[in-house]
Amino acid sequence: MKMGVKAVTNRTADALDPTKVRKQVIVPRLLEGKLGVKLKGGMYVVGFDHIEAKEFGWHLHDEIIEVNGKAVSDRDSFAKEYVEAKKKLPISFTVLRGAEAASSIFSAATTVESQPRKLC
Repeated sequence: MKMGVKAVTNRTADALDPTKVRKQVIVPRLLEGKLGVKLKGGMYVVGFDHIEAKEFGWHLHDEIIEVNGKAVSDRDSFAKEYVEAKKKLPISFTVLRGAEAASSIFSAATTVESQPRKLC
């Protein structure tokens, strides 16, 4: 039981980490019966089985912390909630994402806008 408590404590610390932001990923349909992402430890996105999964909002290194609003803290709790959730689509996932990844699009747009413009 201590192992589960430790995992929850570490995940709580991650949730408070200012370098990570909570994001919602909505999966409207399964891809060949799967999410379309490769997961490590049942909860960390480490790759893609289907490029279409990116269109749902998945990013590399997303950490799944909720499935349809239910907290998950390890592979077993994720599997339990996912099996239940895929009975009725869409599935809503809450993920922790590095703030730099979440703001990369904004940063790129800001950088372009902040460049001096040449008037010819």
